[in-house]
Amino acid sequence: MADHDFLDGVLNAGQRGKTWPAAARQYTTAEQDFALIILKFYIHDEVAADHYPKDATGKTRSKQTIDQIPPEQYVPLLQSVLKAEDDFAQASGEYISDRQEYMTYIRHCEGRLKLIAR
Repeated sequence: MADHDFLDGVLNAGQRGKTWPAAARQYTTAEQDFALIILKFYIHDEVAADHYPKDATGKTRSKQTIDQIPPEQYVPLLQSVLKAEDDFAQASGEYISDRQEYMTYIRHCEGRLKLIAR
């Protein structure tokens, strides 16, 4: 739906006030969802243990509990753990290609959000 609303605004400039805010909300949600997928399934446990935030009790969140942080924190958290994860994963190659696919989707969302913000 986000691409539809974005492209509708491209083709119908008079509709941008309606379609682009809807597209921005949808791109933001998609970006957060893709980031959460990576955080839950494509980050090594060792990296998660060192970089995921703590819960209210002071225990570090795990891949199983990372979805309990606010969704607006998913993308910034992902950005902060990617360097450590990439360094860790170089030895095994595990998760790299899976992560790259989702990172492509995230970059797509980010690019459209930048265009909408202009």
